Amino acid sequence: IKKFNNKIFVIKYGGSALSDSYLANNFAKDIVLIKKLGINVVIVHGGGLQISEILKKKKIYSKFINGLRVTDKKTIKIVKKVLIERINKKIVDLIIEAGGKAISLPGHKKSLIEVKPLKKEMGFVGNPKKIKIKIIQNIIKRNCIPIIASLGFKGKKVFNINADTVAGELAASLSATRFYFITNIKGVMD
Repeated sequence: IKKFNNKIFVIKYGGSALSDSYLANNFAKDIVLIKKLGINVVIVHGGGLQISEILKKKKIYSKFINGLRVTDKKTIKIVKKVLIERINKKIVDLIIEAGGKAISLPGHKKSLIEVKPLKKEMGFVGNPKKIKIKIIQNIIKRNCIPIIASLGFKGKKVFNINADTVAGELAASLSATRFYFITNIKGVMD
């Protein structure tokens, strides 16, 4: 554990795993423990499942291209609301309840993640172009855990970003020692 003291672990926390309250509570406790051991943790989350549920209730049907949700003006408003008000807030609250210090950090706020928009038919979907890692580093210096919602900006517009892509870019930009994916979706395990 000493070799990881003051190192950075980036963890992509899948929205599907968050929907299981048992897993979510244990995840928060584990993150607090990791932080208490002297390891700096940065969490990036998505929310595809929860976004799909809300869109379905509102009778808005999503189209996907290469696994990415086409995001029009109506959809981006819902994406923002779900990622920030439901998921990000829940992760922050669970970590605080578990005895940690966490800060909500939506990617479009404080000019954190500037995006390069994808093809026009994707609407408000982009890939990270520039990340202000200084913001994240300052949160880490305050002994807090940044909880990053996978959103970005271009000008005054908010964009949806694939959380796996955001997490990967952050891990590289922060020179993270470890990069983990937490999900309940079957796939690559190691």
